[in-house]
Amino acid sequence: MFKKAQIYSIVSVLLLYLFFINKVVANSPATPDPTILPFPKILINEVGFKNTEHDWIELLAVESGSIQGMKIYDDGAFLEIETNIQVEAGDYILIYFKADDDLIGYDGELLIIQDTKSGLTGTTEQVVIKSPNDTIVDMVCWRNSSPTTGEISEFEAFANDGGWAYSNIESCINSDQVLKTDSISRKDNNDSNKPEDWVIINIPTPGSENEPEKVTLPEIELPQLIFNYPEEAINEECEIIAEQEKNICEKNIIINEIYPNPKGKDGGQEWIELKNTGNENCSLEGWKIDDEEGGSKSYTLLYIHEINSGGFILLPSWQTKLNLNNSSDSIRLFDKKESLVDEVDYEKTPEAESYSNSGSGFEWSKTITPLTENIIEFEEEPEEKDNDEKETKIVIPNGDLSTQIKINEIFPNPEGTDKGNEWIEIVNESDETVNLGNWMLDTGESTKTKYIFPNNALEKHKHLLISDEELGFSLKNTNGKVRLLDFNEDLIEELEYDKSESGFSYAKIQIADSDEFKFEWTEELTPGEENPKLYKYEGEIIEINDKEAYVSLKIDTGENIAIKYIDDGTSMYGQIFKKGAIISATTNDENILNDFEIISEPALIEIEKSNYNYLIYLLLLATLGGGGYFLIKKYNLIKFVNT
Repeated sequence: MFKKAQIYSIVSVLLLYLFFINKVVANSPATPDPTILPFPKILINEVGFKNTEHDWIELLAVESGSIQGMKIYDDGAFLEIETNIQVEAGDYILIYFKADDDLIGYDGELLIIQDTKSGLTGTTEQVVIKSPNDTIVDMVCWRNSSPTTGEISEFEAFANDGGWAYSNIESCINSDQVLKTDSISRKDNNDSNKPEDWVIINIPTPGSENEPEKVTLPEIELPQLIFNYPEEAINEECEIIAEQEKNICEKNIIINEIYPNPKGKDGGQEWIELKNTGNENCSLEGWKIDDEEGGSKSYTLLYIHEINSGGFILLPSWQTKLNLNNSSDSIRLFDKKESLVDEVDYEKTPEAESYSNSGSGFEWSKTITPLTENIIEFEEEPEEKDNDEKETKIVIPNGDLSTQIKINEIFPNPEGTDKGNEWIEIVNESDETVNLGNWMLDTGESTKTKYIFPNNALEKHKHLLISDEELGFSLKNTNGKVRLLDFNEDLIEELEYDKSESGFSYAKIQIADSDEFKFEWTEELTPGEENPKLYKYEGEIIEINDKEAYVSLKIDTGENIAIKYIDDGTSMYGQIFKKGAIISATTNDENILNDFEIISEPALIEIEKSNYNYLIYLLLLATLGGGGYFLIKKYNLIKFVNT
């Protein structure tokens, strides 16, 4: 016989079981580990490295095998496949970045690898695949017009290890030509480890077959051919045209500007500029340049060195390995047949001046004009003074007027000593090059010291960094101001700040995929580069996790976004955020909360309804428990024994 205490326990457990029981079906039989197949041939097939949402890499398996042990590098290894995953020839593998978690899985037949890495560098970088025995399997690289010394070293380490056919970083794909909506795509499976294998396309195809015909090209209407020539005549005509083009280029390509003695350390900062003075585009592939007979080893130009009509090419010393002497030297340019095309001699180089073609000869100029028309400064000699002293004045010609030159970032309070470490960065937000002759920077209307720009040519979407040593004034740490004025002294932009944080810059931060921006203090300094961006999301809060400090939003696309926040003990996000509320949140590229706005609170009726449902469940449970006990006792279904 059962005791009363035992009966109560049995009935309670039974009711709870009936109320909360869930049927779970497991249908995943264990699979024995297959034999690991040899490592297959894998190609990097397509890369999106300027995507504002998620950068990505698409790999193609050319052969079947196991990718266990495969490693992916940019400047260092960031991904290694540790599990035995077998792929078939023709399979695609899609790696995408800025994921919430590191995961590997299949979407249908497509192998997906999620990586929490923020993405790929959009200026100068490489992607490299290595096999389990650390042999380079495939590589692709891209670079902008001014790669850093570190980026060059990283590229050369992989290129010299057999990853790329050329050892010069300028052979990589020009990232300045790749838009945010573009990708770089392999033309076919014939892998020569050369840039000729790749093309820029404006309709990316991640996870599927490449469509290189969708390359971004200008639309040209070709004339219809109405004459028929014998094949011999066609060949002869082509040879004549080729010879004419060669003669045109020999006549029109000149050495236009030389910069042999930069301020400070010369290494890697010297350059030579070529100009096309004609009306035809010229390819300089196979041409050579050197610094006099018996000097540095000559540099051979590549297929990428094509000068448009009236255009320029800049050949920096880090690329050519030509050491330009400061005492005297001779720069020589040769065509494919090694015939001398142009030669310029110079002597006694002044520091930080270029030797520029004035049209009637070469002159030293303090106005440095890489990739733009030369500007030759001239000196005025006023009337002689009584003491026979002469005064010279350098006259800077006015530049261009523009409303698209902006202050982009300032660094007023470096850690440690401020002097010599402060700087101001401006940016050209227009689609045209702007000359800045006689533009000004200062710290307010009452300041007497102004920085006057030489006639710098600031290219479209490029940045210009001016140190405090160049400025001639320092930036205040509190209650500071920076003004930018054009050569008419019209105010273009004024930036004010209350208190600067040590080691932080005050940067113009843009909301990705929008025209919104705001200035914020940031520890991520980007001198001379694009500032970090913020990302804006709007959606309903579906989860709040105080323990792991994140809130999850369901946005319009149906995707769930996990936004992390820094819990400093005073933010009280757990009380501010409420499930069901609609908020607008901005985050950095690591999805850490930067700012938010509550658009609407959760409806009160939903909360009351939810609480009401819980009450109904409790009453139902109590009723079932009490009713069951009454029936058992009334009909003596179970006999009780008193103890």
